[in-house]
Amino acid sequence: MSHMPERATTAKSSGPLVSLAEAAARLDISVRTMRRYVAQGRLTGYRVGPRLVKIDLRELETLIYPIPTAPQASRQKDTHVSPP
Repeated sequence: MSHMPERATTAKSSGPLVSLAEAAARLDISVRTMRRYVAQGRLTGYRVGPRLVKIDLRELETLIYPIPTAPQASRQKDTHVSPP
């Protein structure tokens, strides 16, 4: 008699699910890094069957954000070199 482990949660994905390989390809990172993100809690992994793990595409997109830059005025000050 086989016994299935209890599920920790019954959370449902709000968006389309993609494989770890497809998610990694979209961010140009390795599948190993994707697995690390799931293990660290940066992304939610959804188990489909006993082995397959999928990622919510909408949640994946939350990892992408712009790098903050300095205001234009302060960049001009930093690049200006005064004569000796």
